[in-house]
Amino acid sequence: MDQRLIPINGLIALLRGDGGWPRTLGEAGFQRHQLEMPLSTSKGEIRADALIYRLSPDLILPCECKSGRNINVEQAEKYLAVDSEWLQRGGAIPPQLRHSKSVVVQALYVGREEYRPELERGLQPLGSVPLLTIGGS
Repeated sequence: MDQRLIPINGLIALLRGDGGWPRTLGEAGFQRHQLEMPLSTSKGEIRADALIYRLSPDLILPCECKSGRNINVEQAEKYLAVDSEWLQRGGAIPPQLRHSKSVVVQALYVGREEYRPELERGLQPLGSVPLLTIGGS
């Protein structure tokens, strides 16, 4: 497998339970809404690698999948600026959440386990940003 695809394929596998992976995210109620989704934020445009969500509590996770060890701070700030109002404006809210008054939006970074320390250091100046790392085998 192309090493660049490990984070996104791992995320999808954790949603669906493919290839013998545990269905950890799927069992927690998460579903995939869209891959490669353009999003507008108050800080500019981004293309989320994945947009996943769950109901009750209503939560949307725009996901940035990193195959390398670096964080682009400008891009991360845009991810952190995504909120339900901007998602609603852009038609990016999953249909099941369109009328919810309590949607929480939280950026999620997905990276490779071998680069976790570097990714954590890169995210540290941005505050508390969730990071999920995927092993290569």
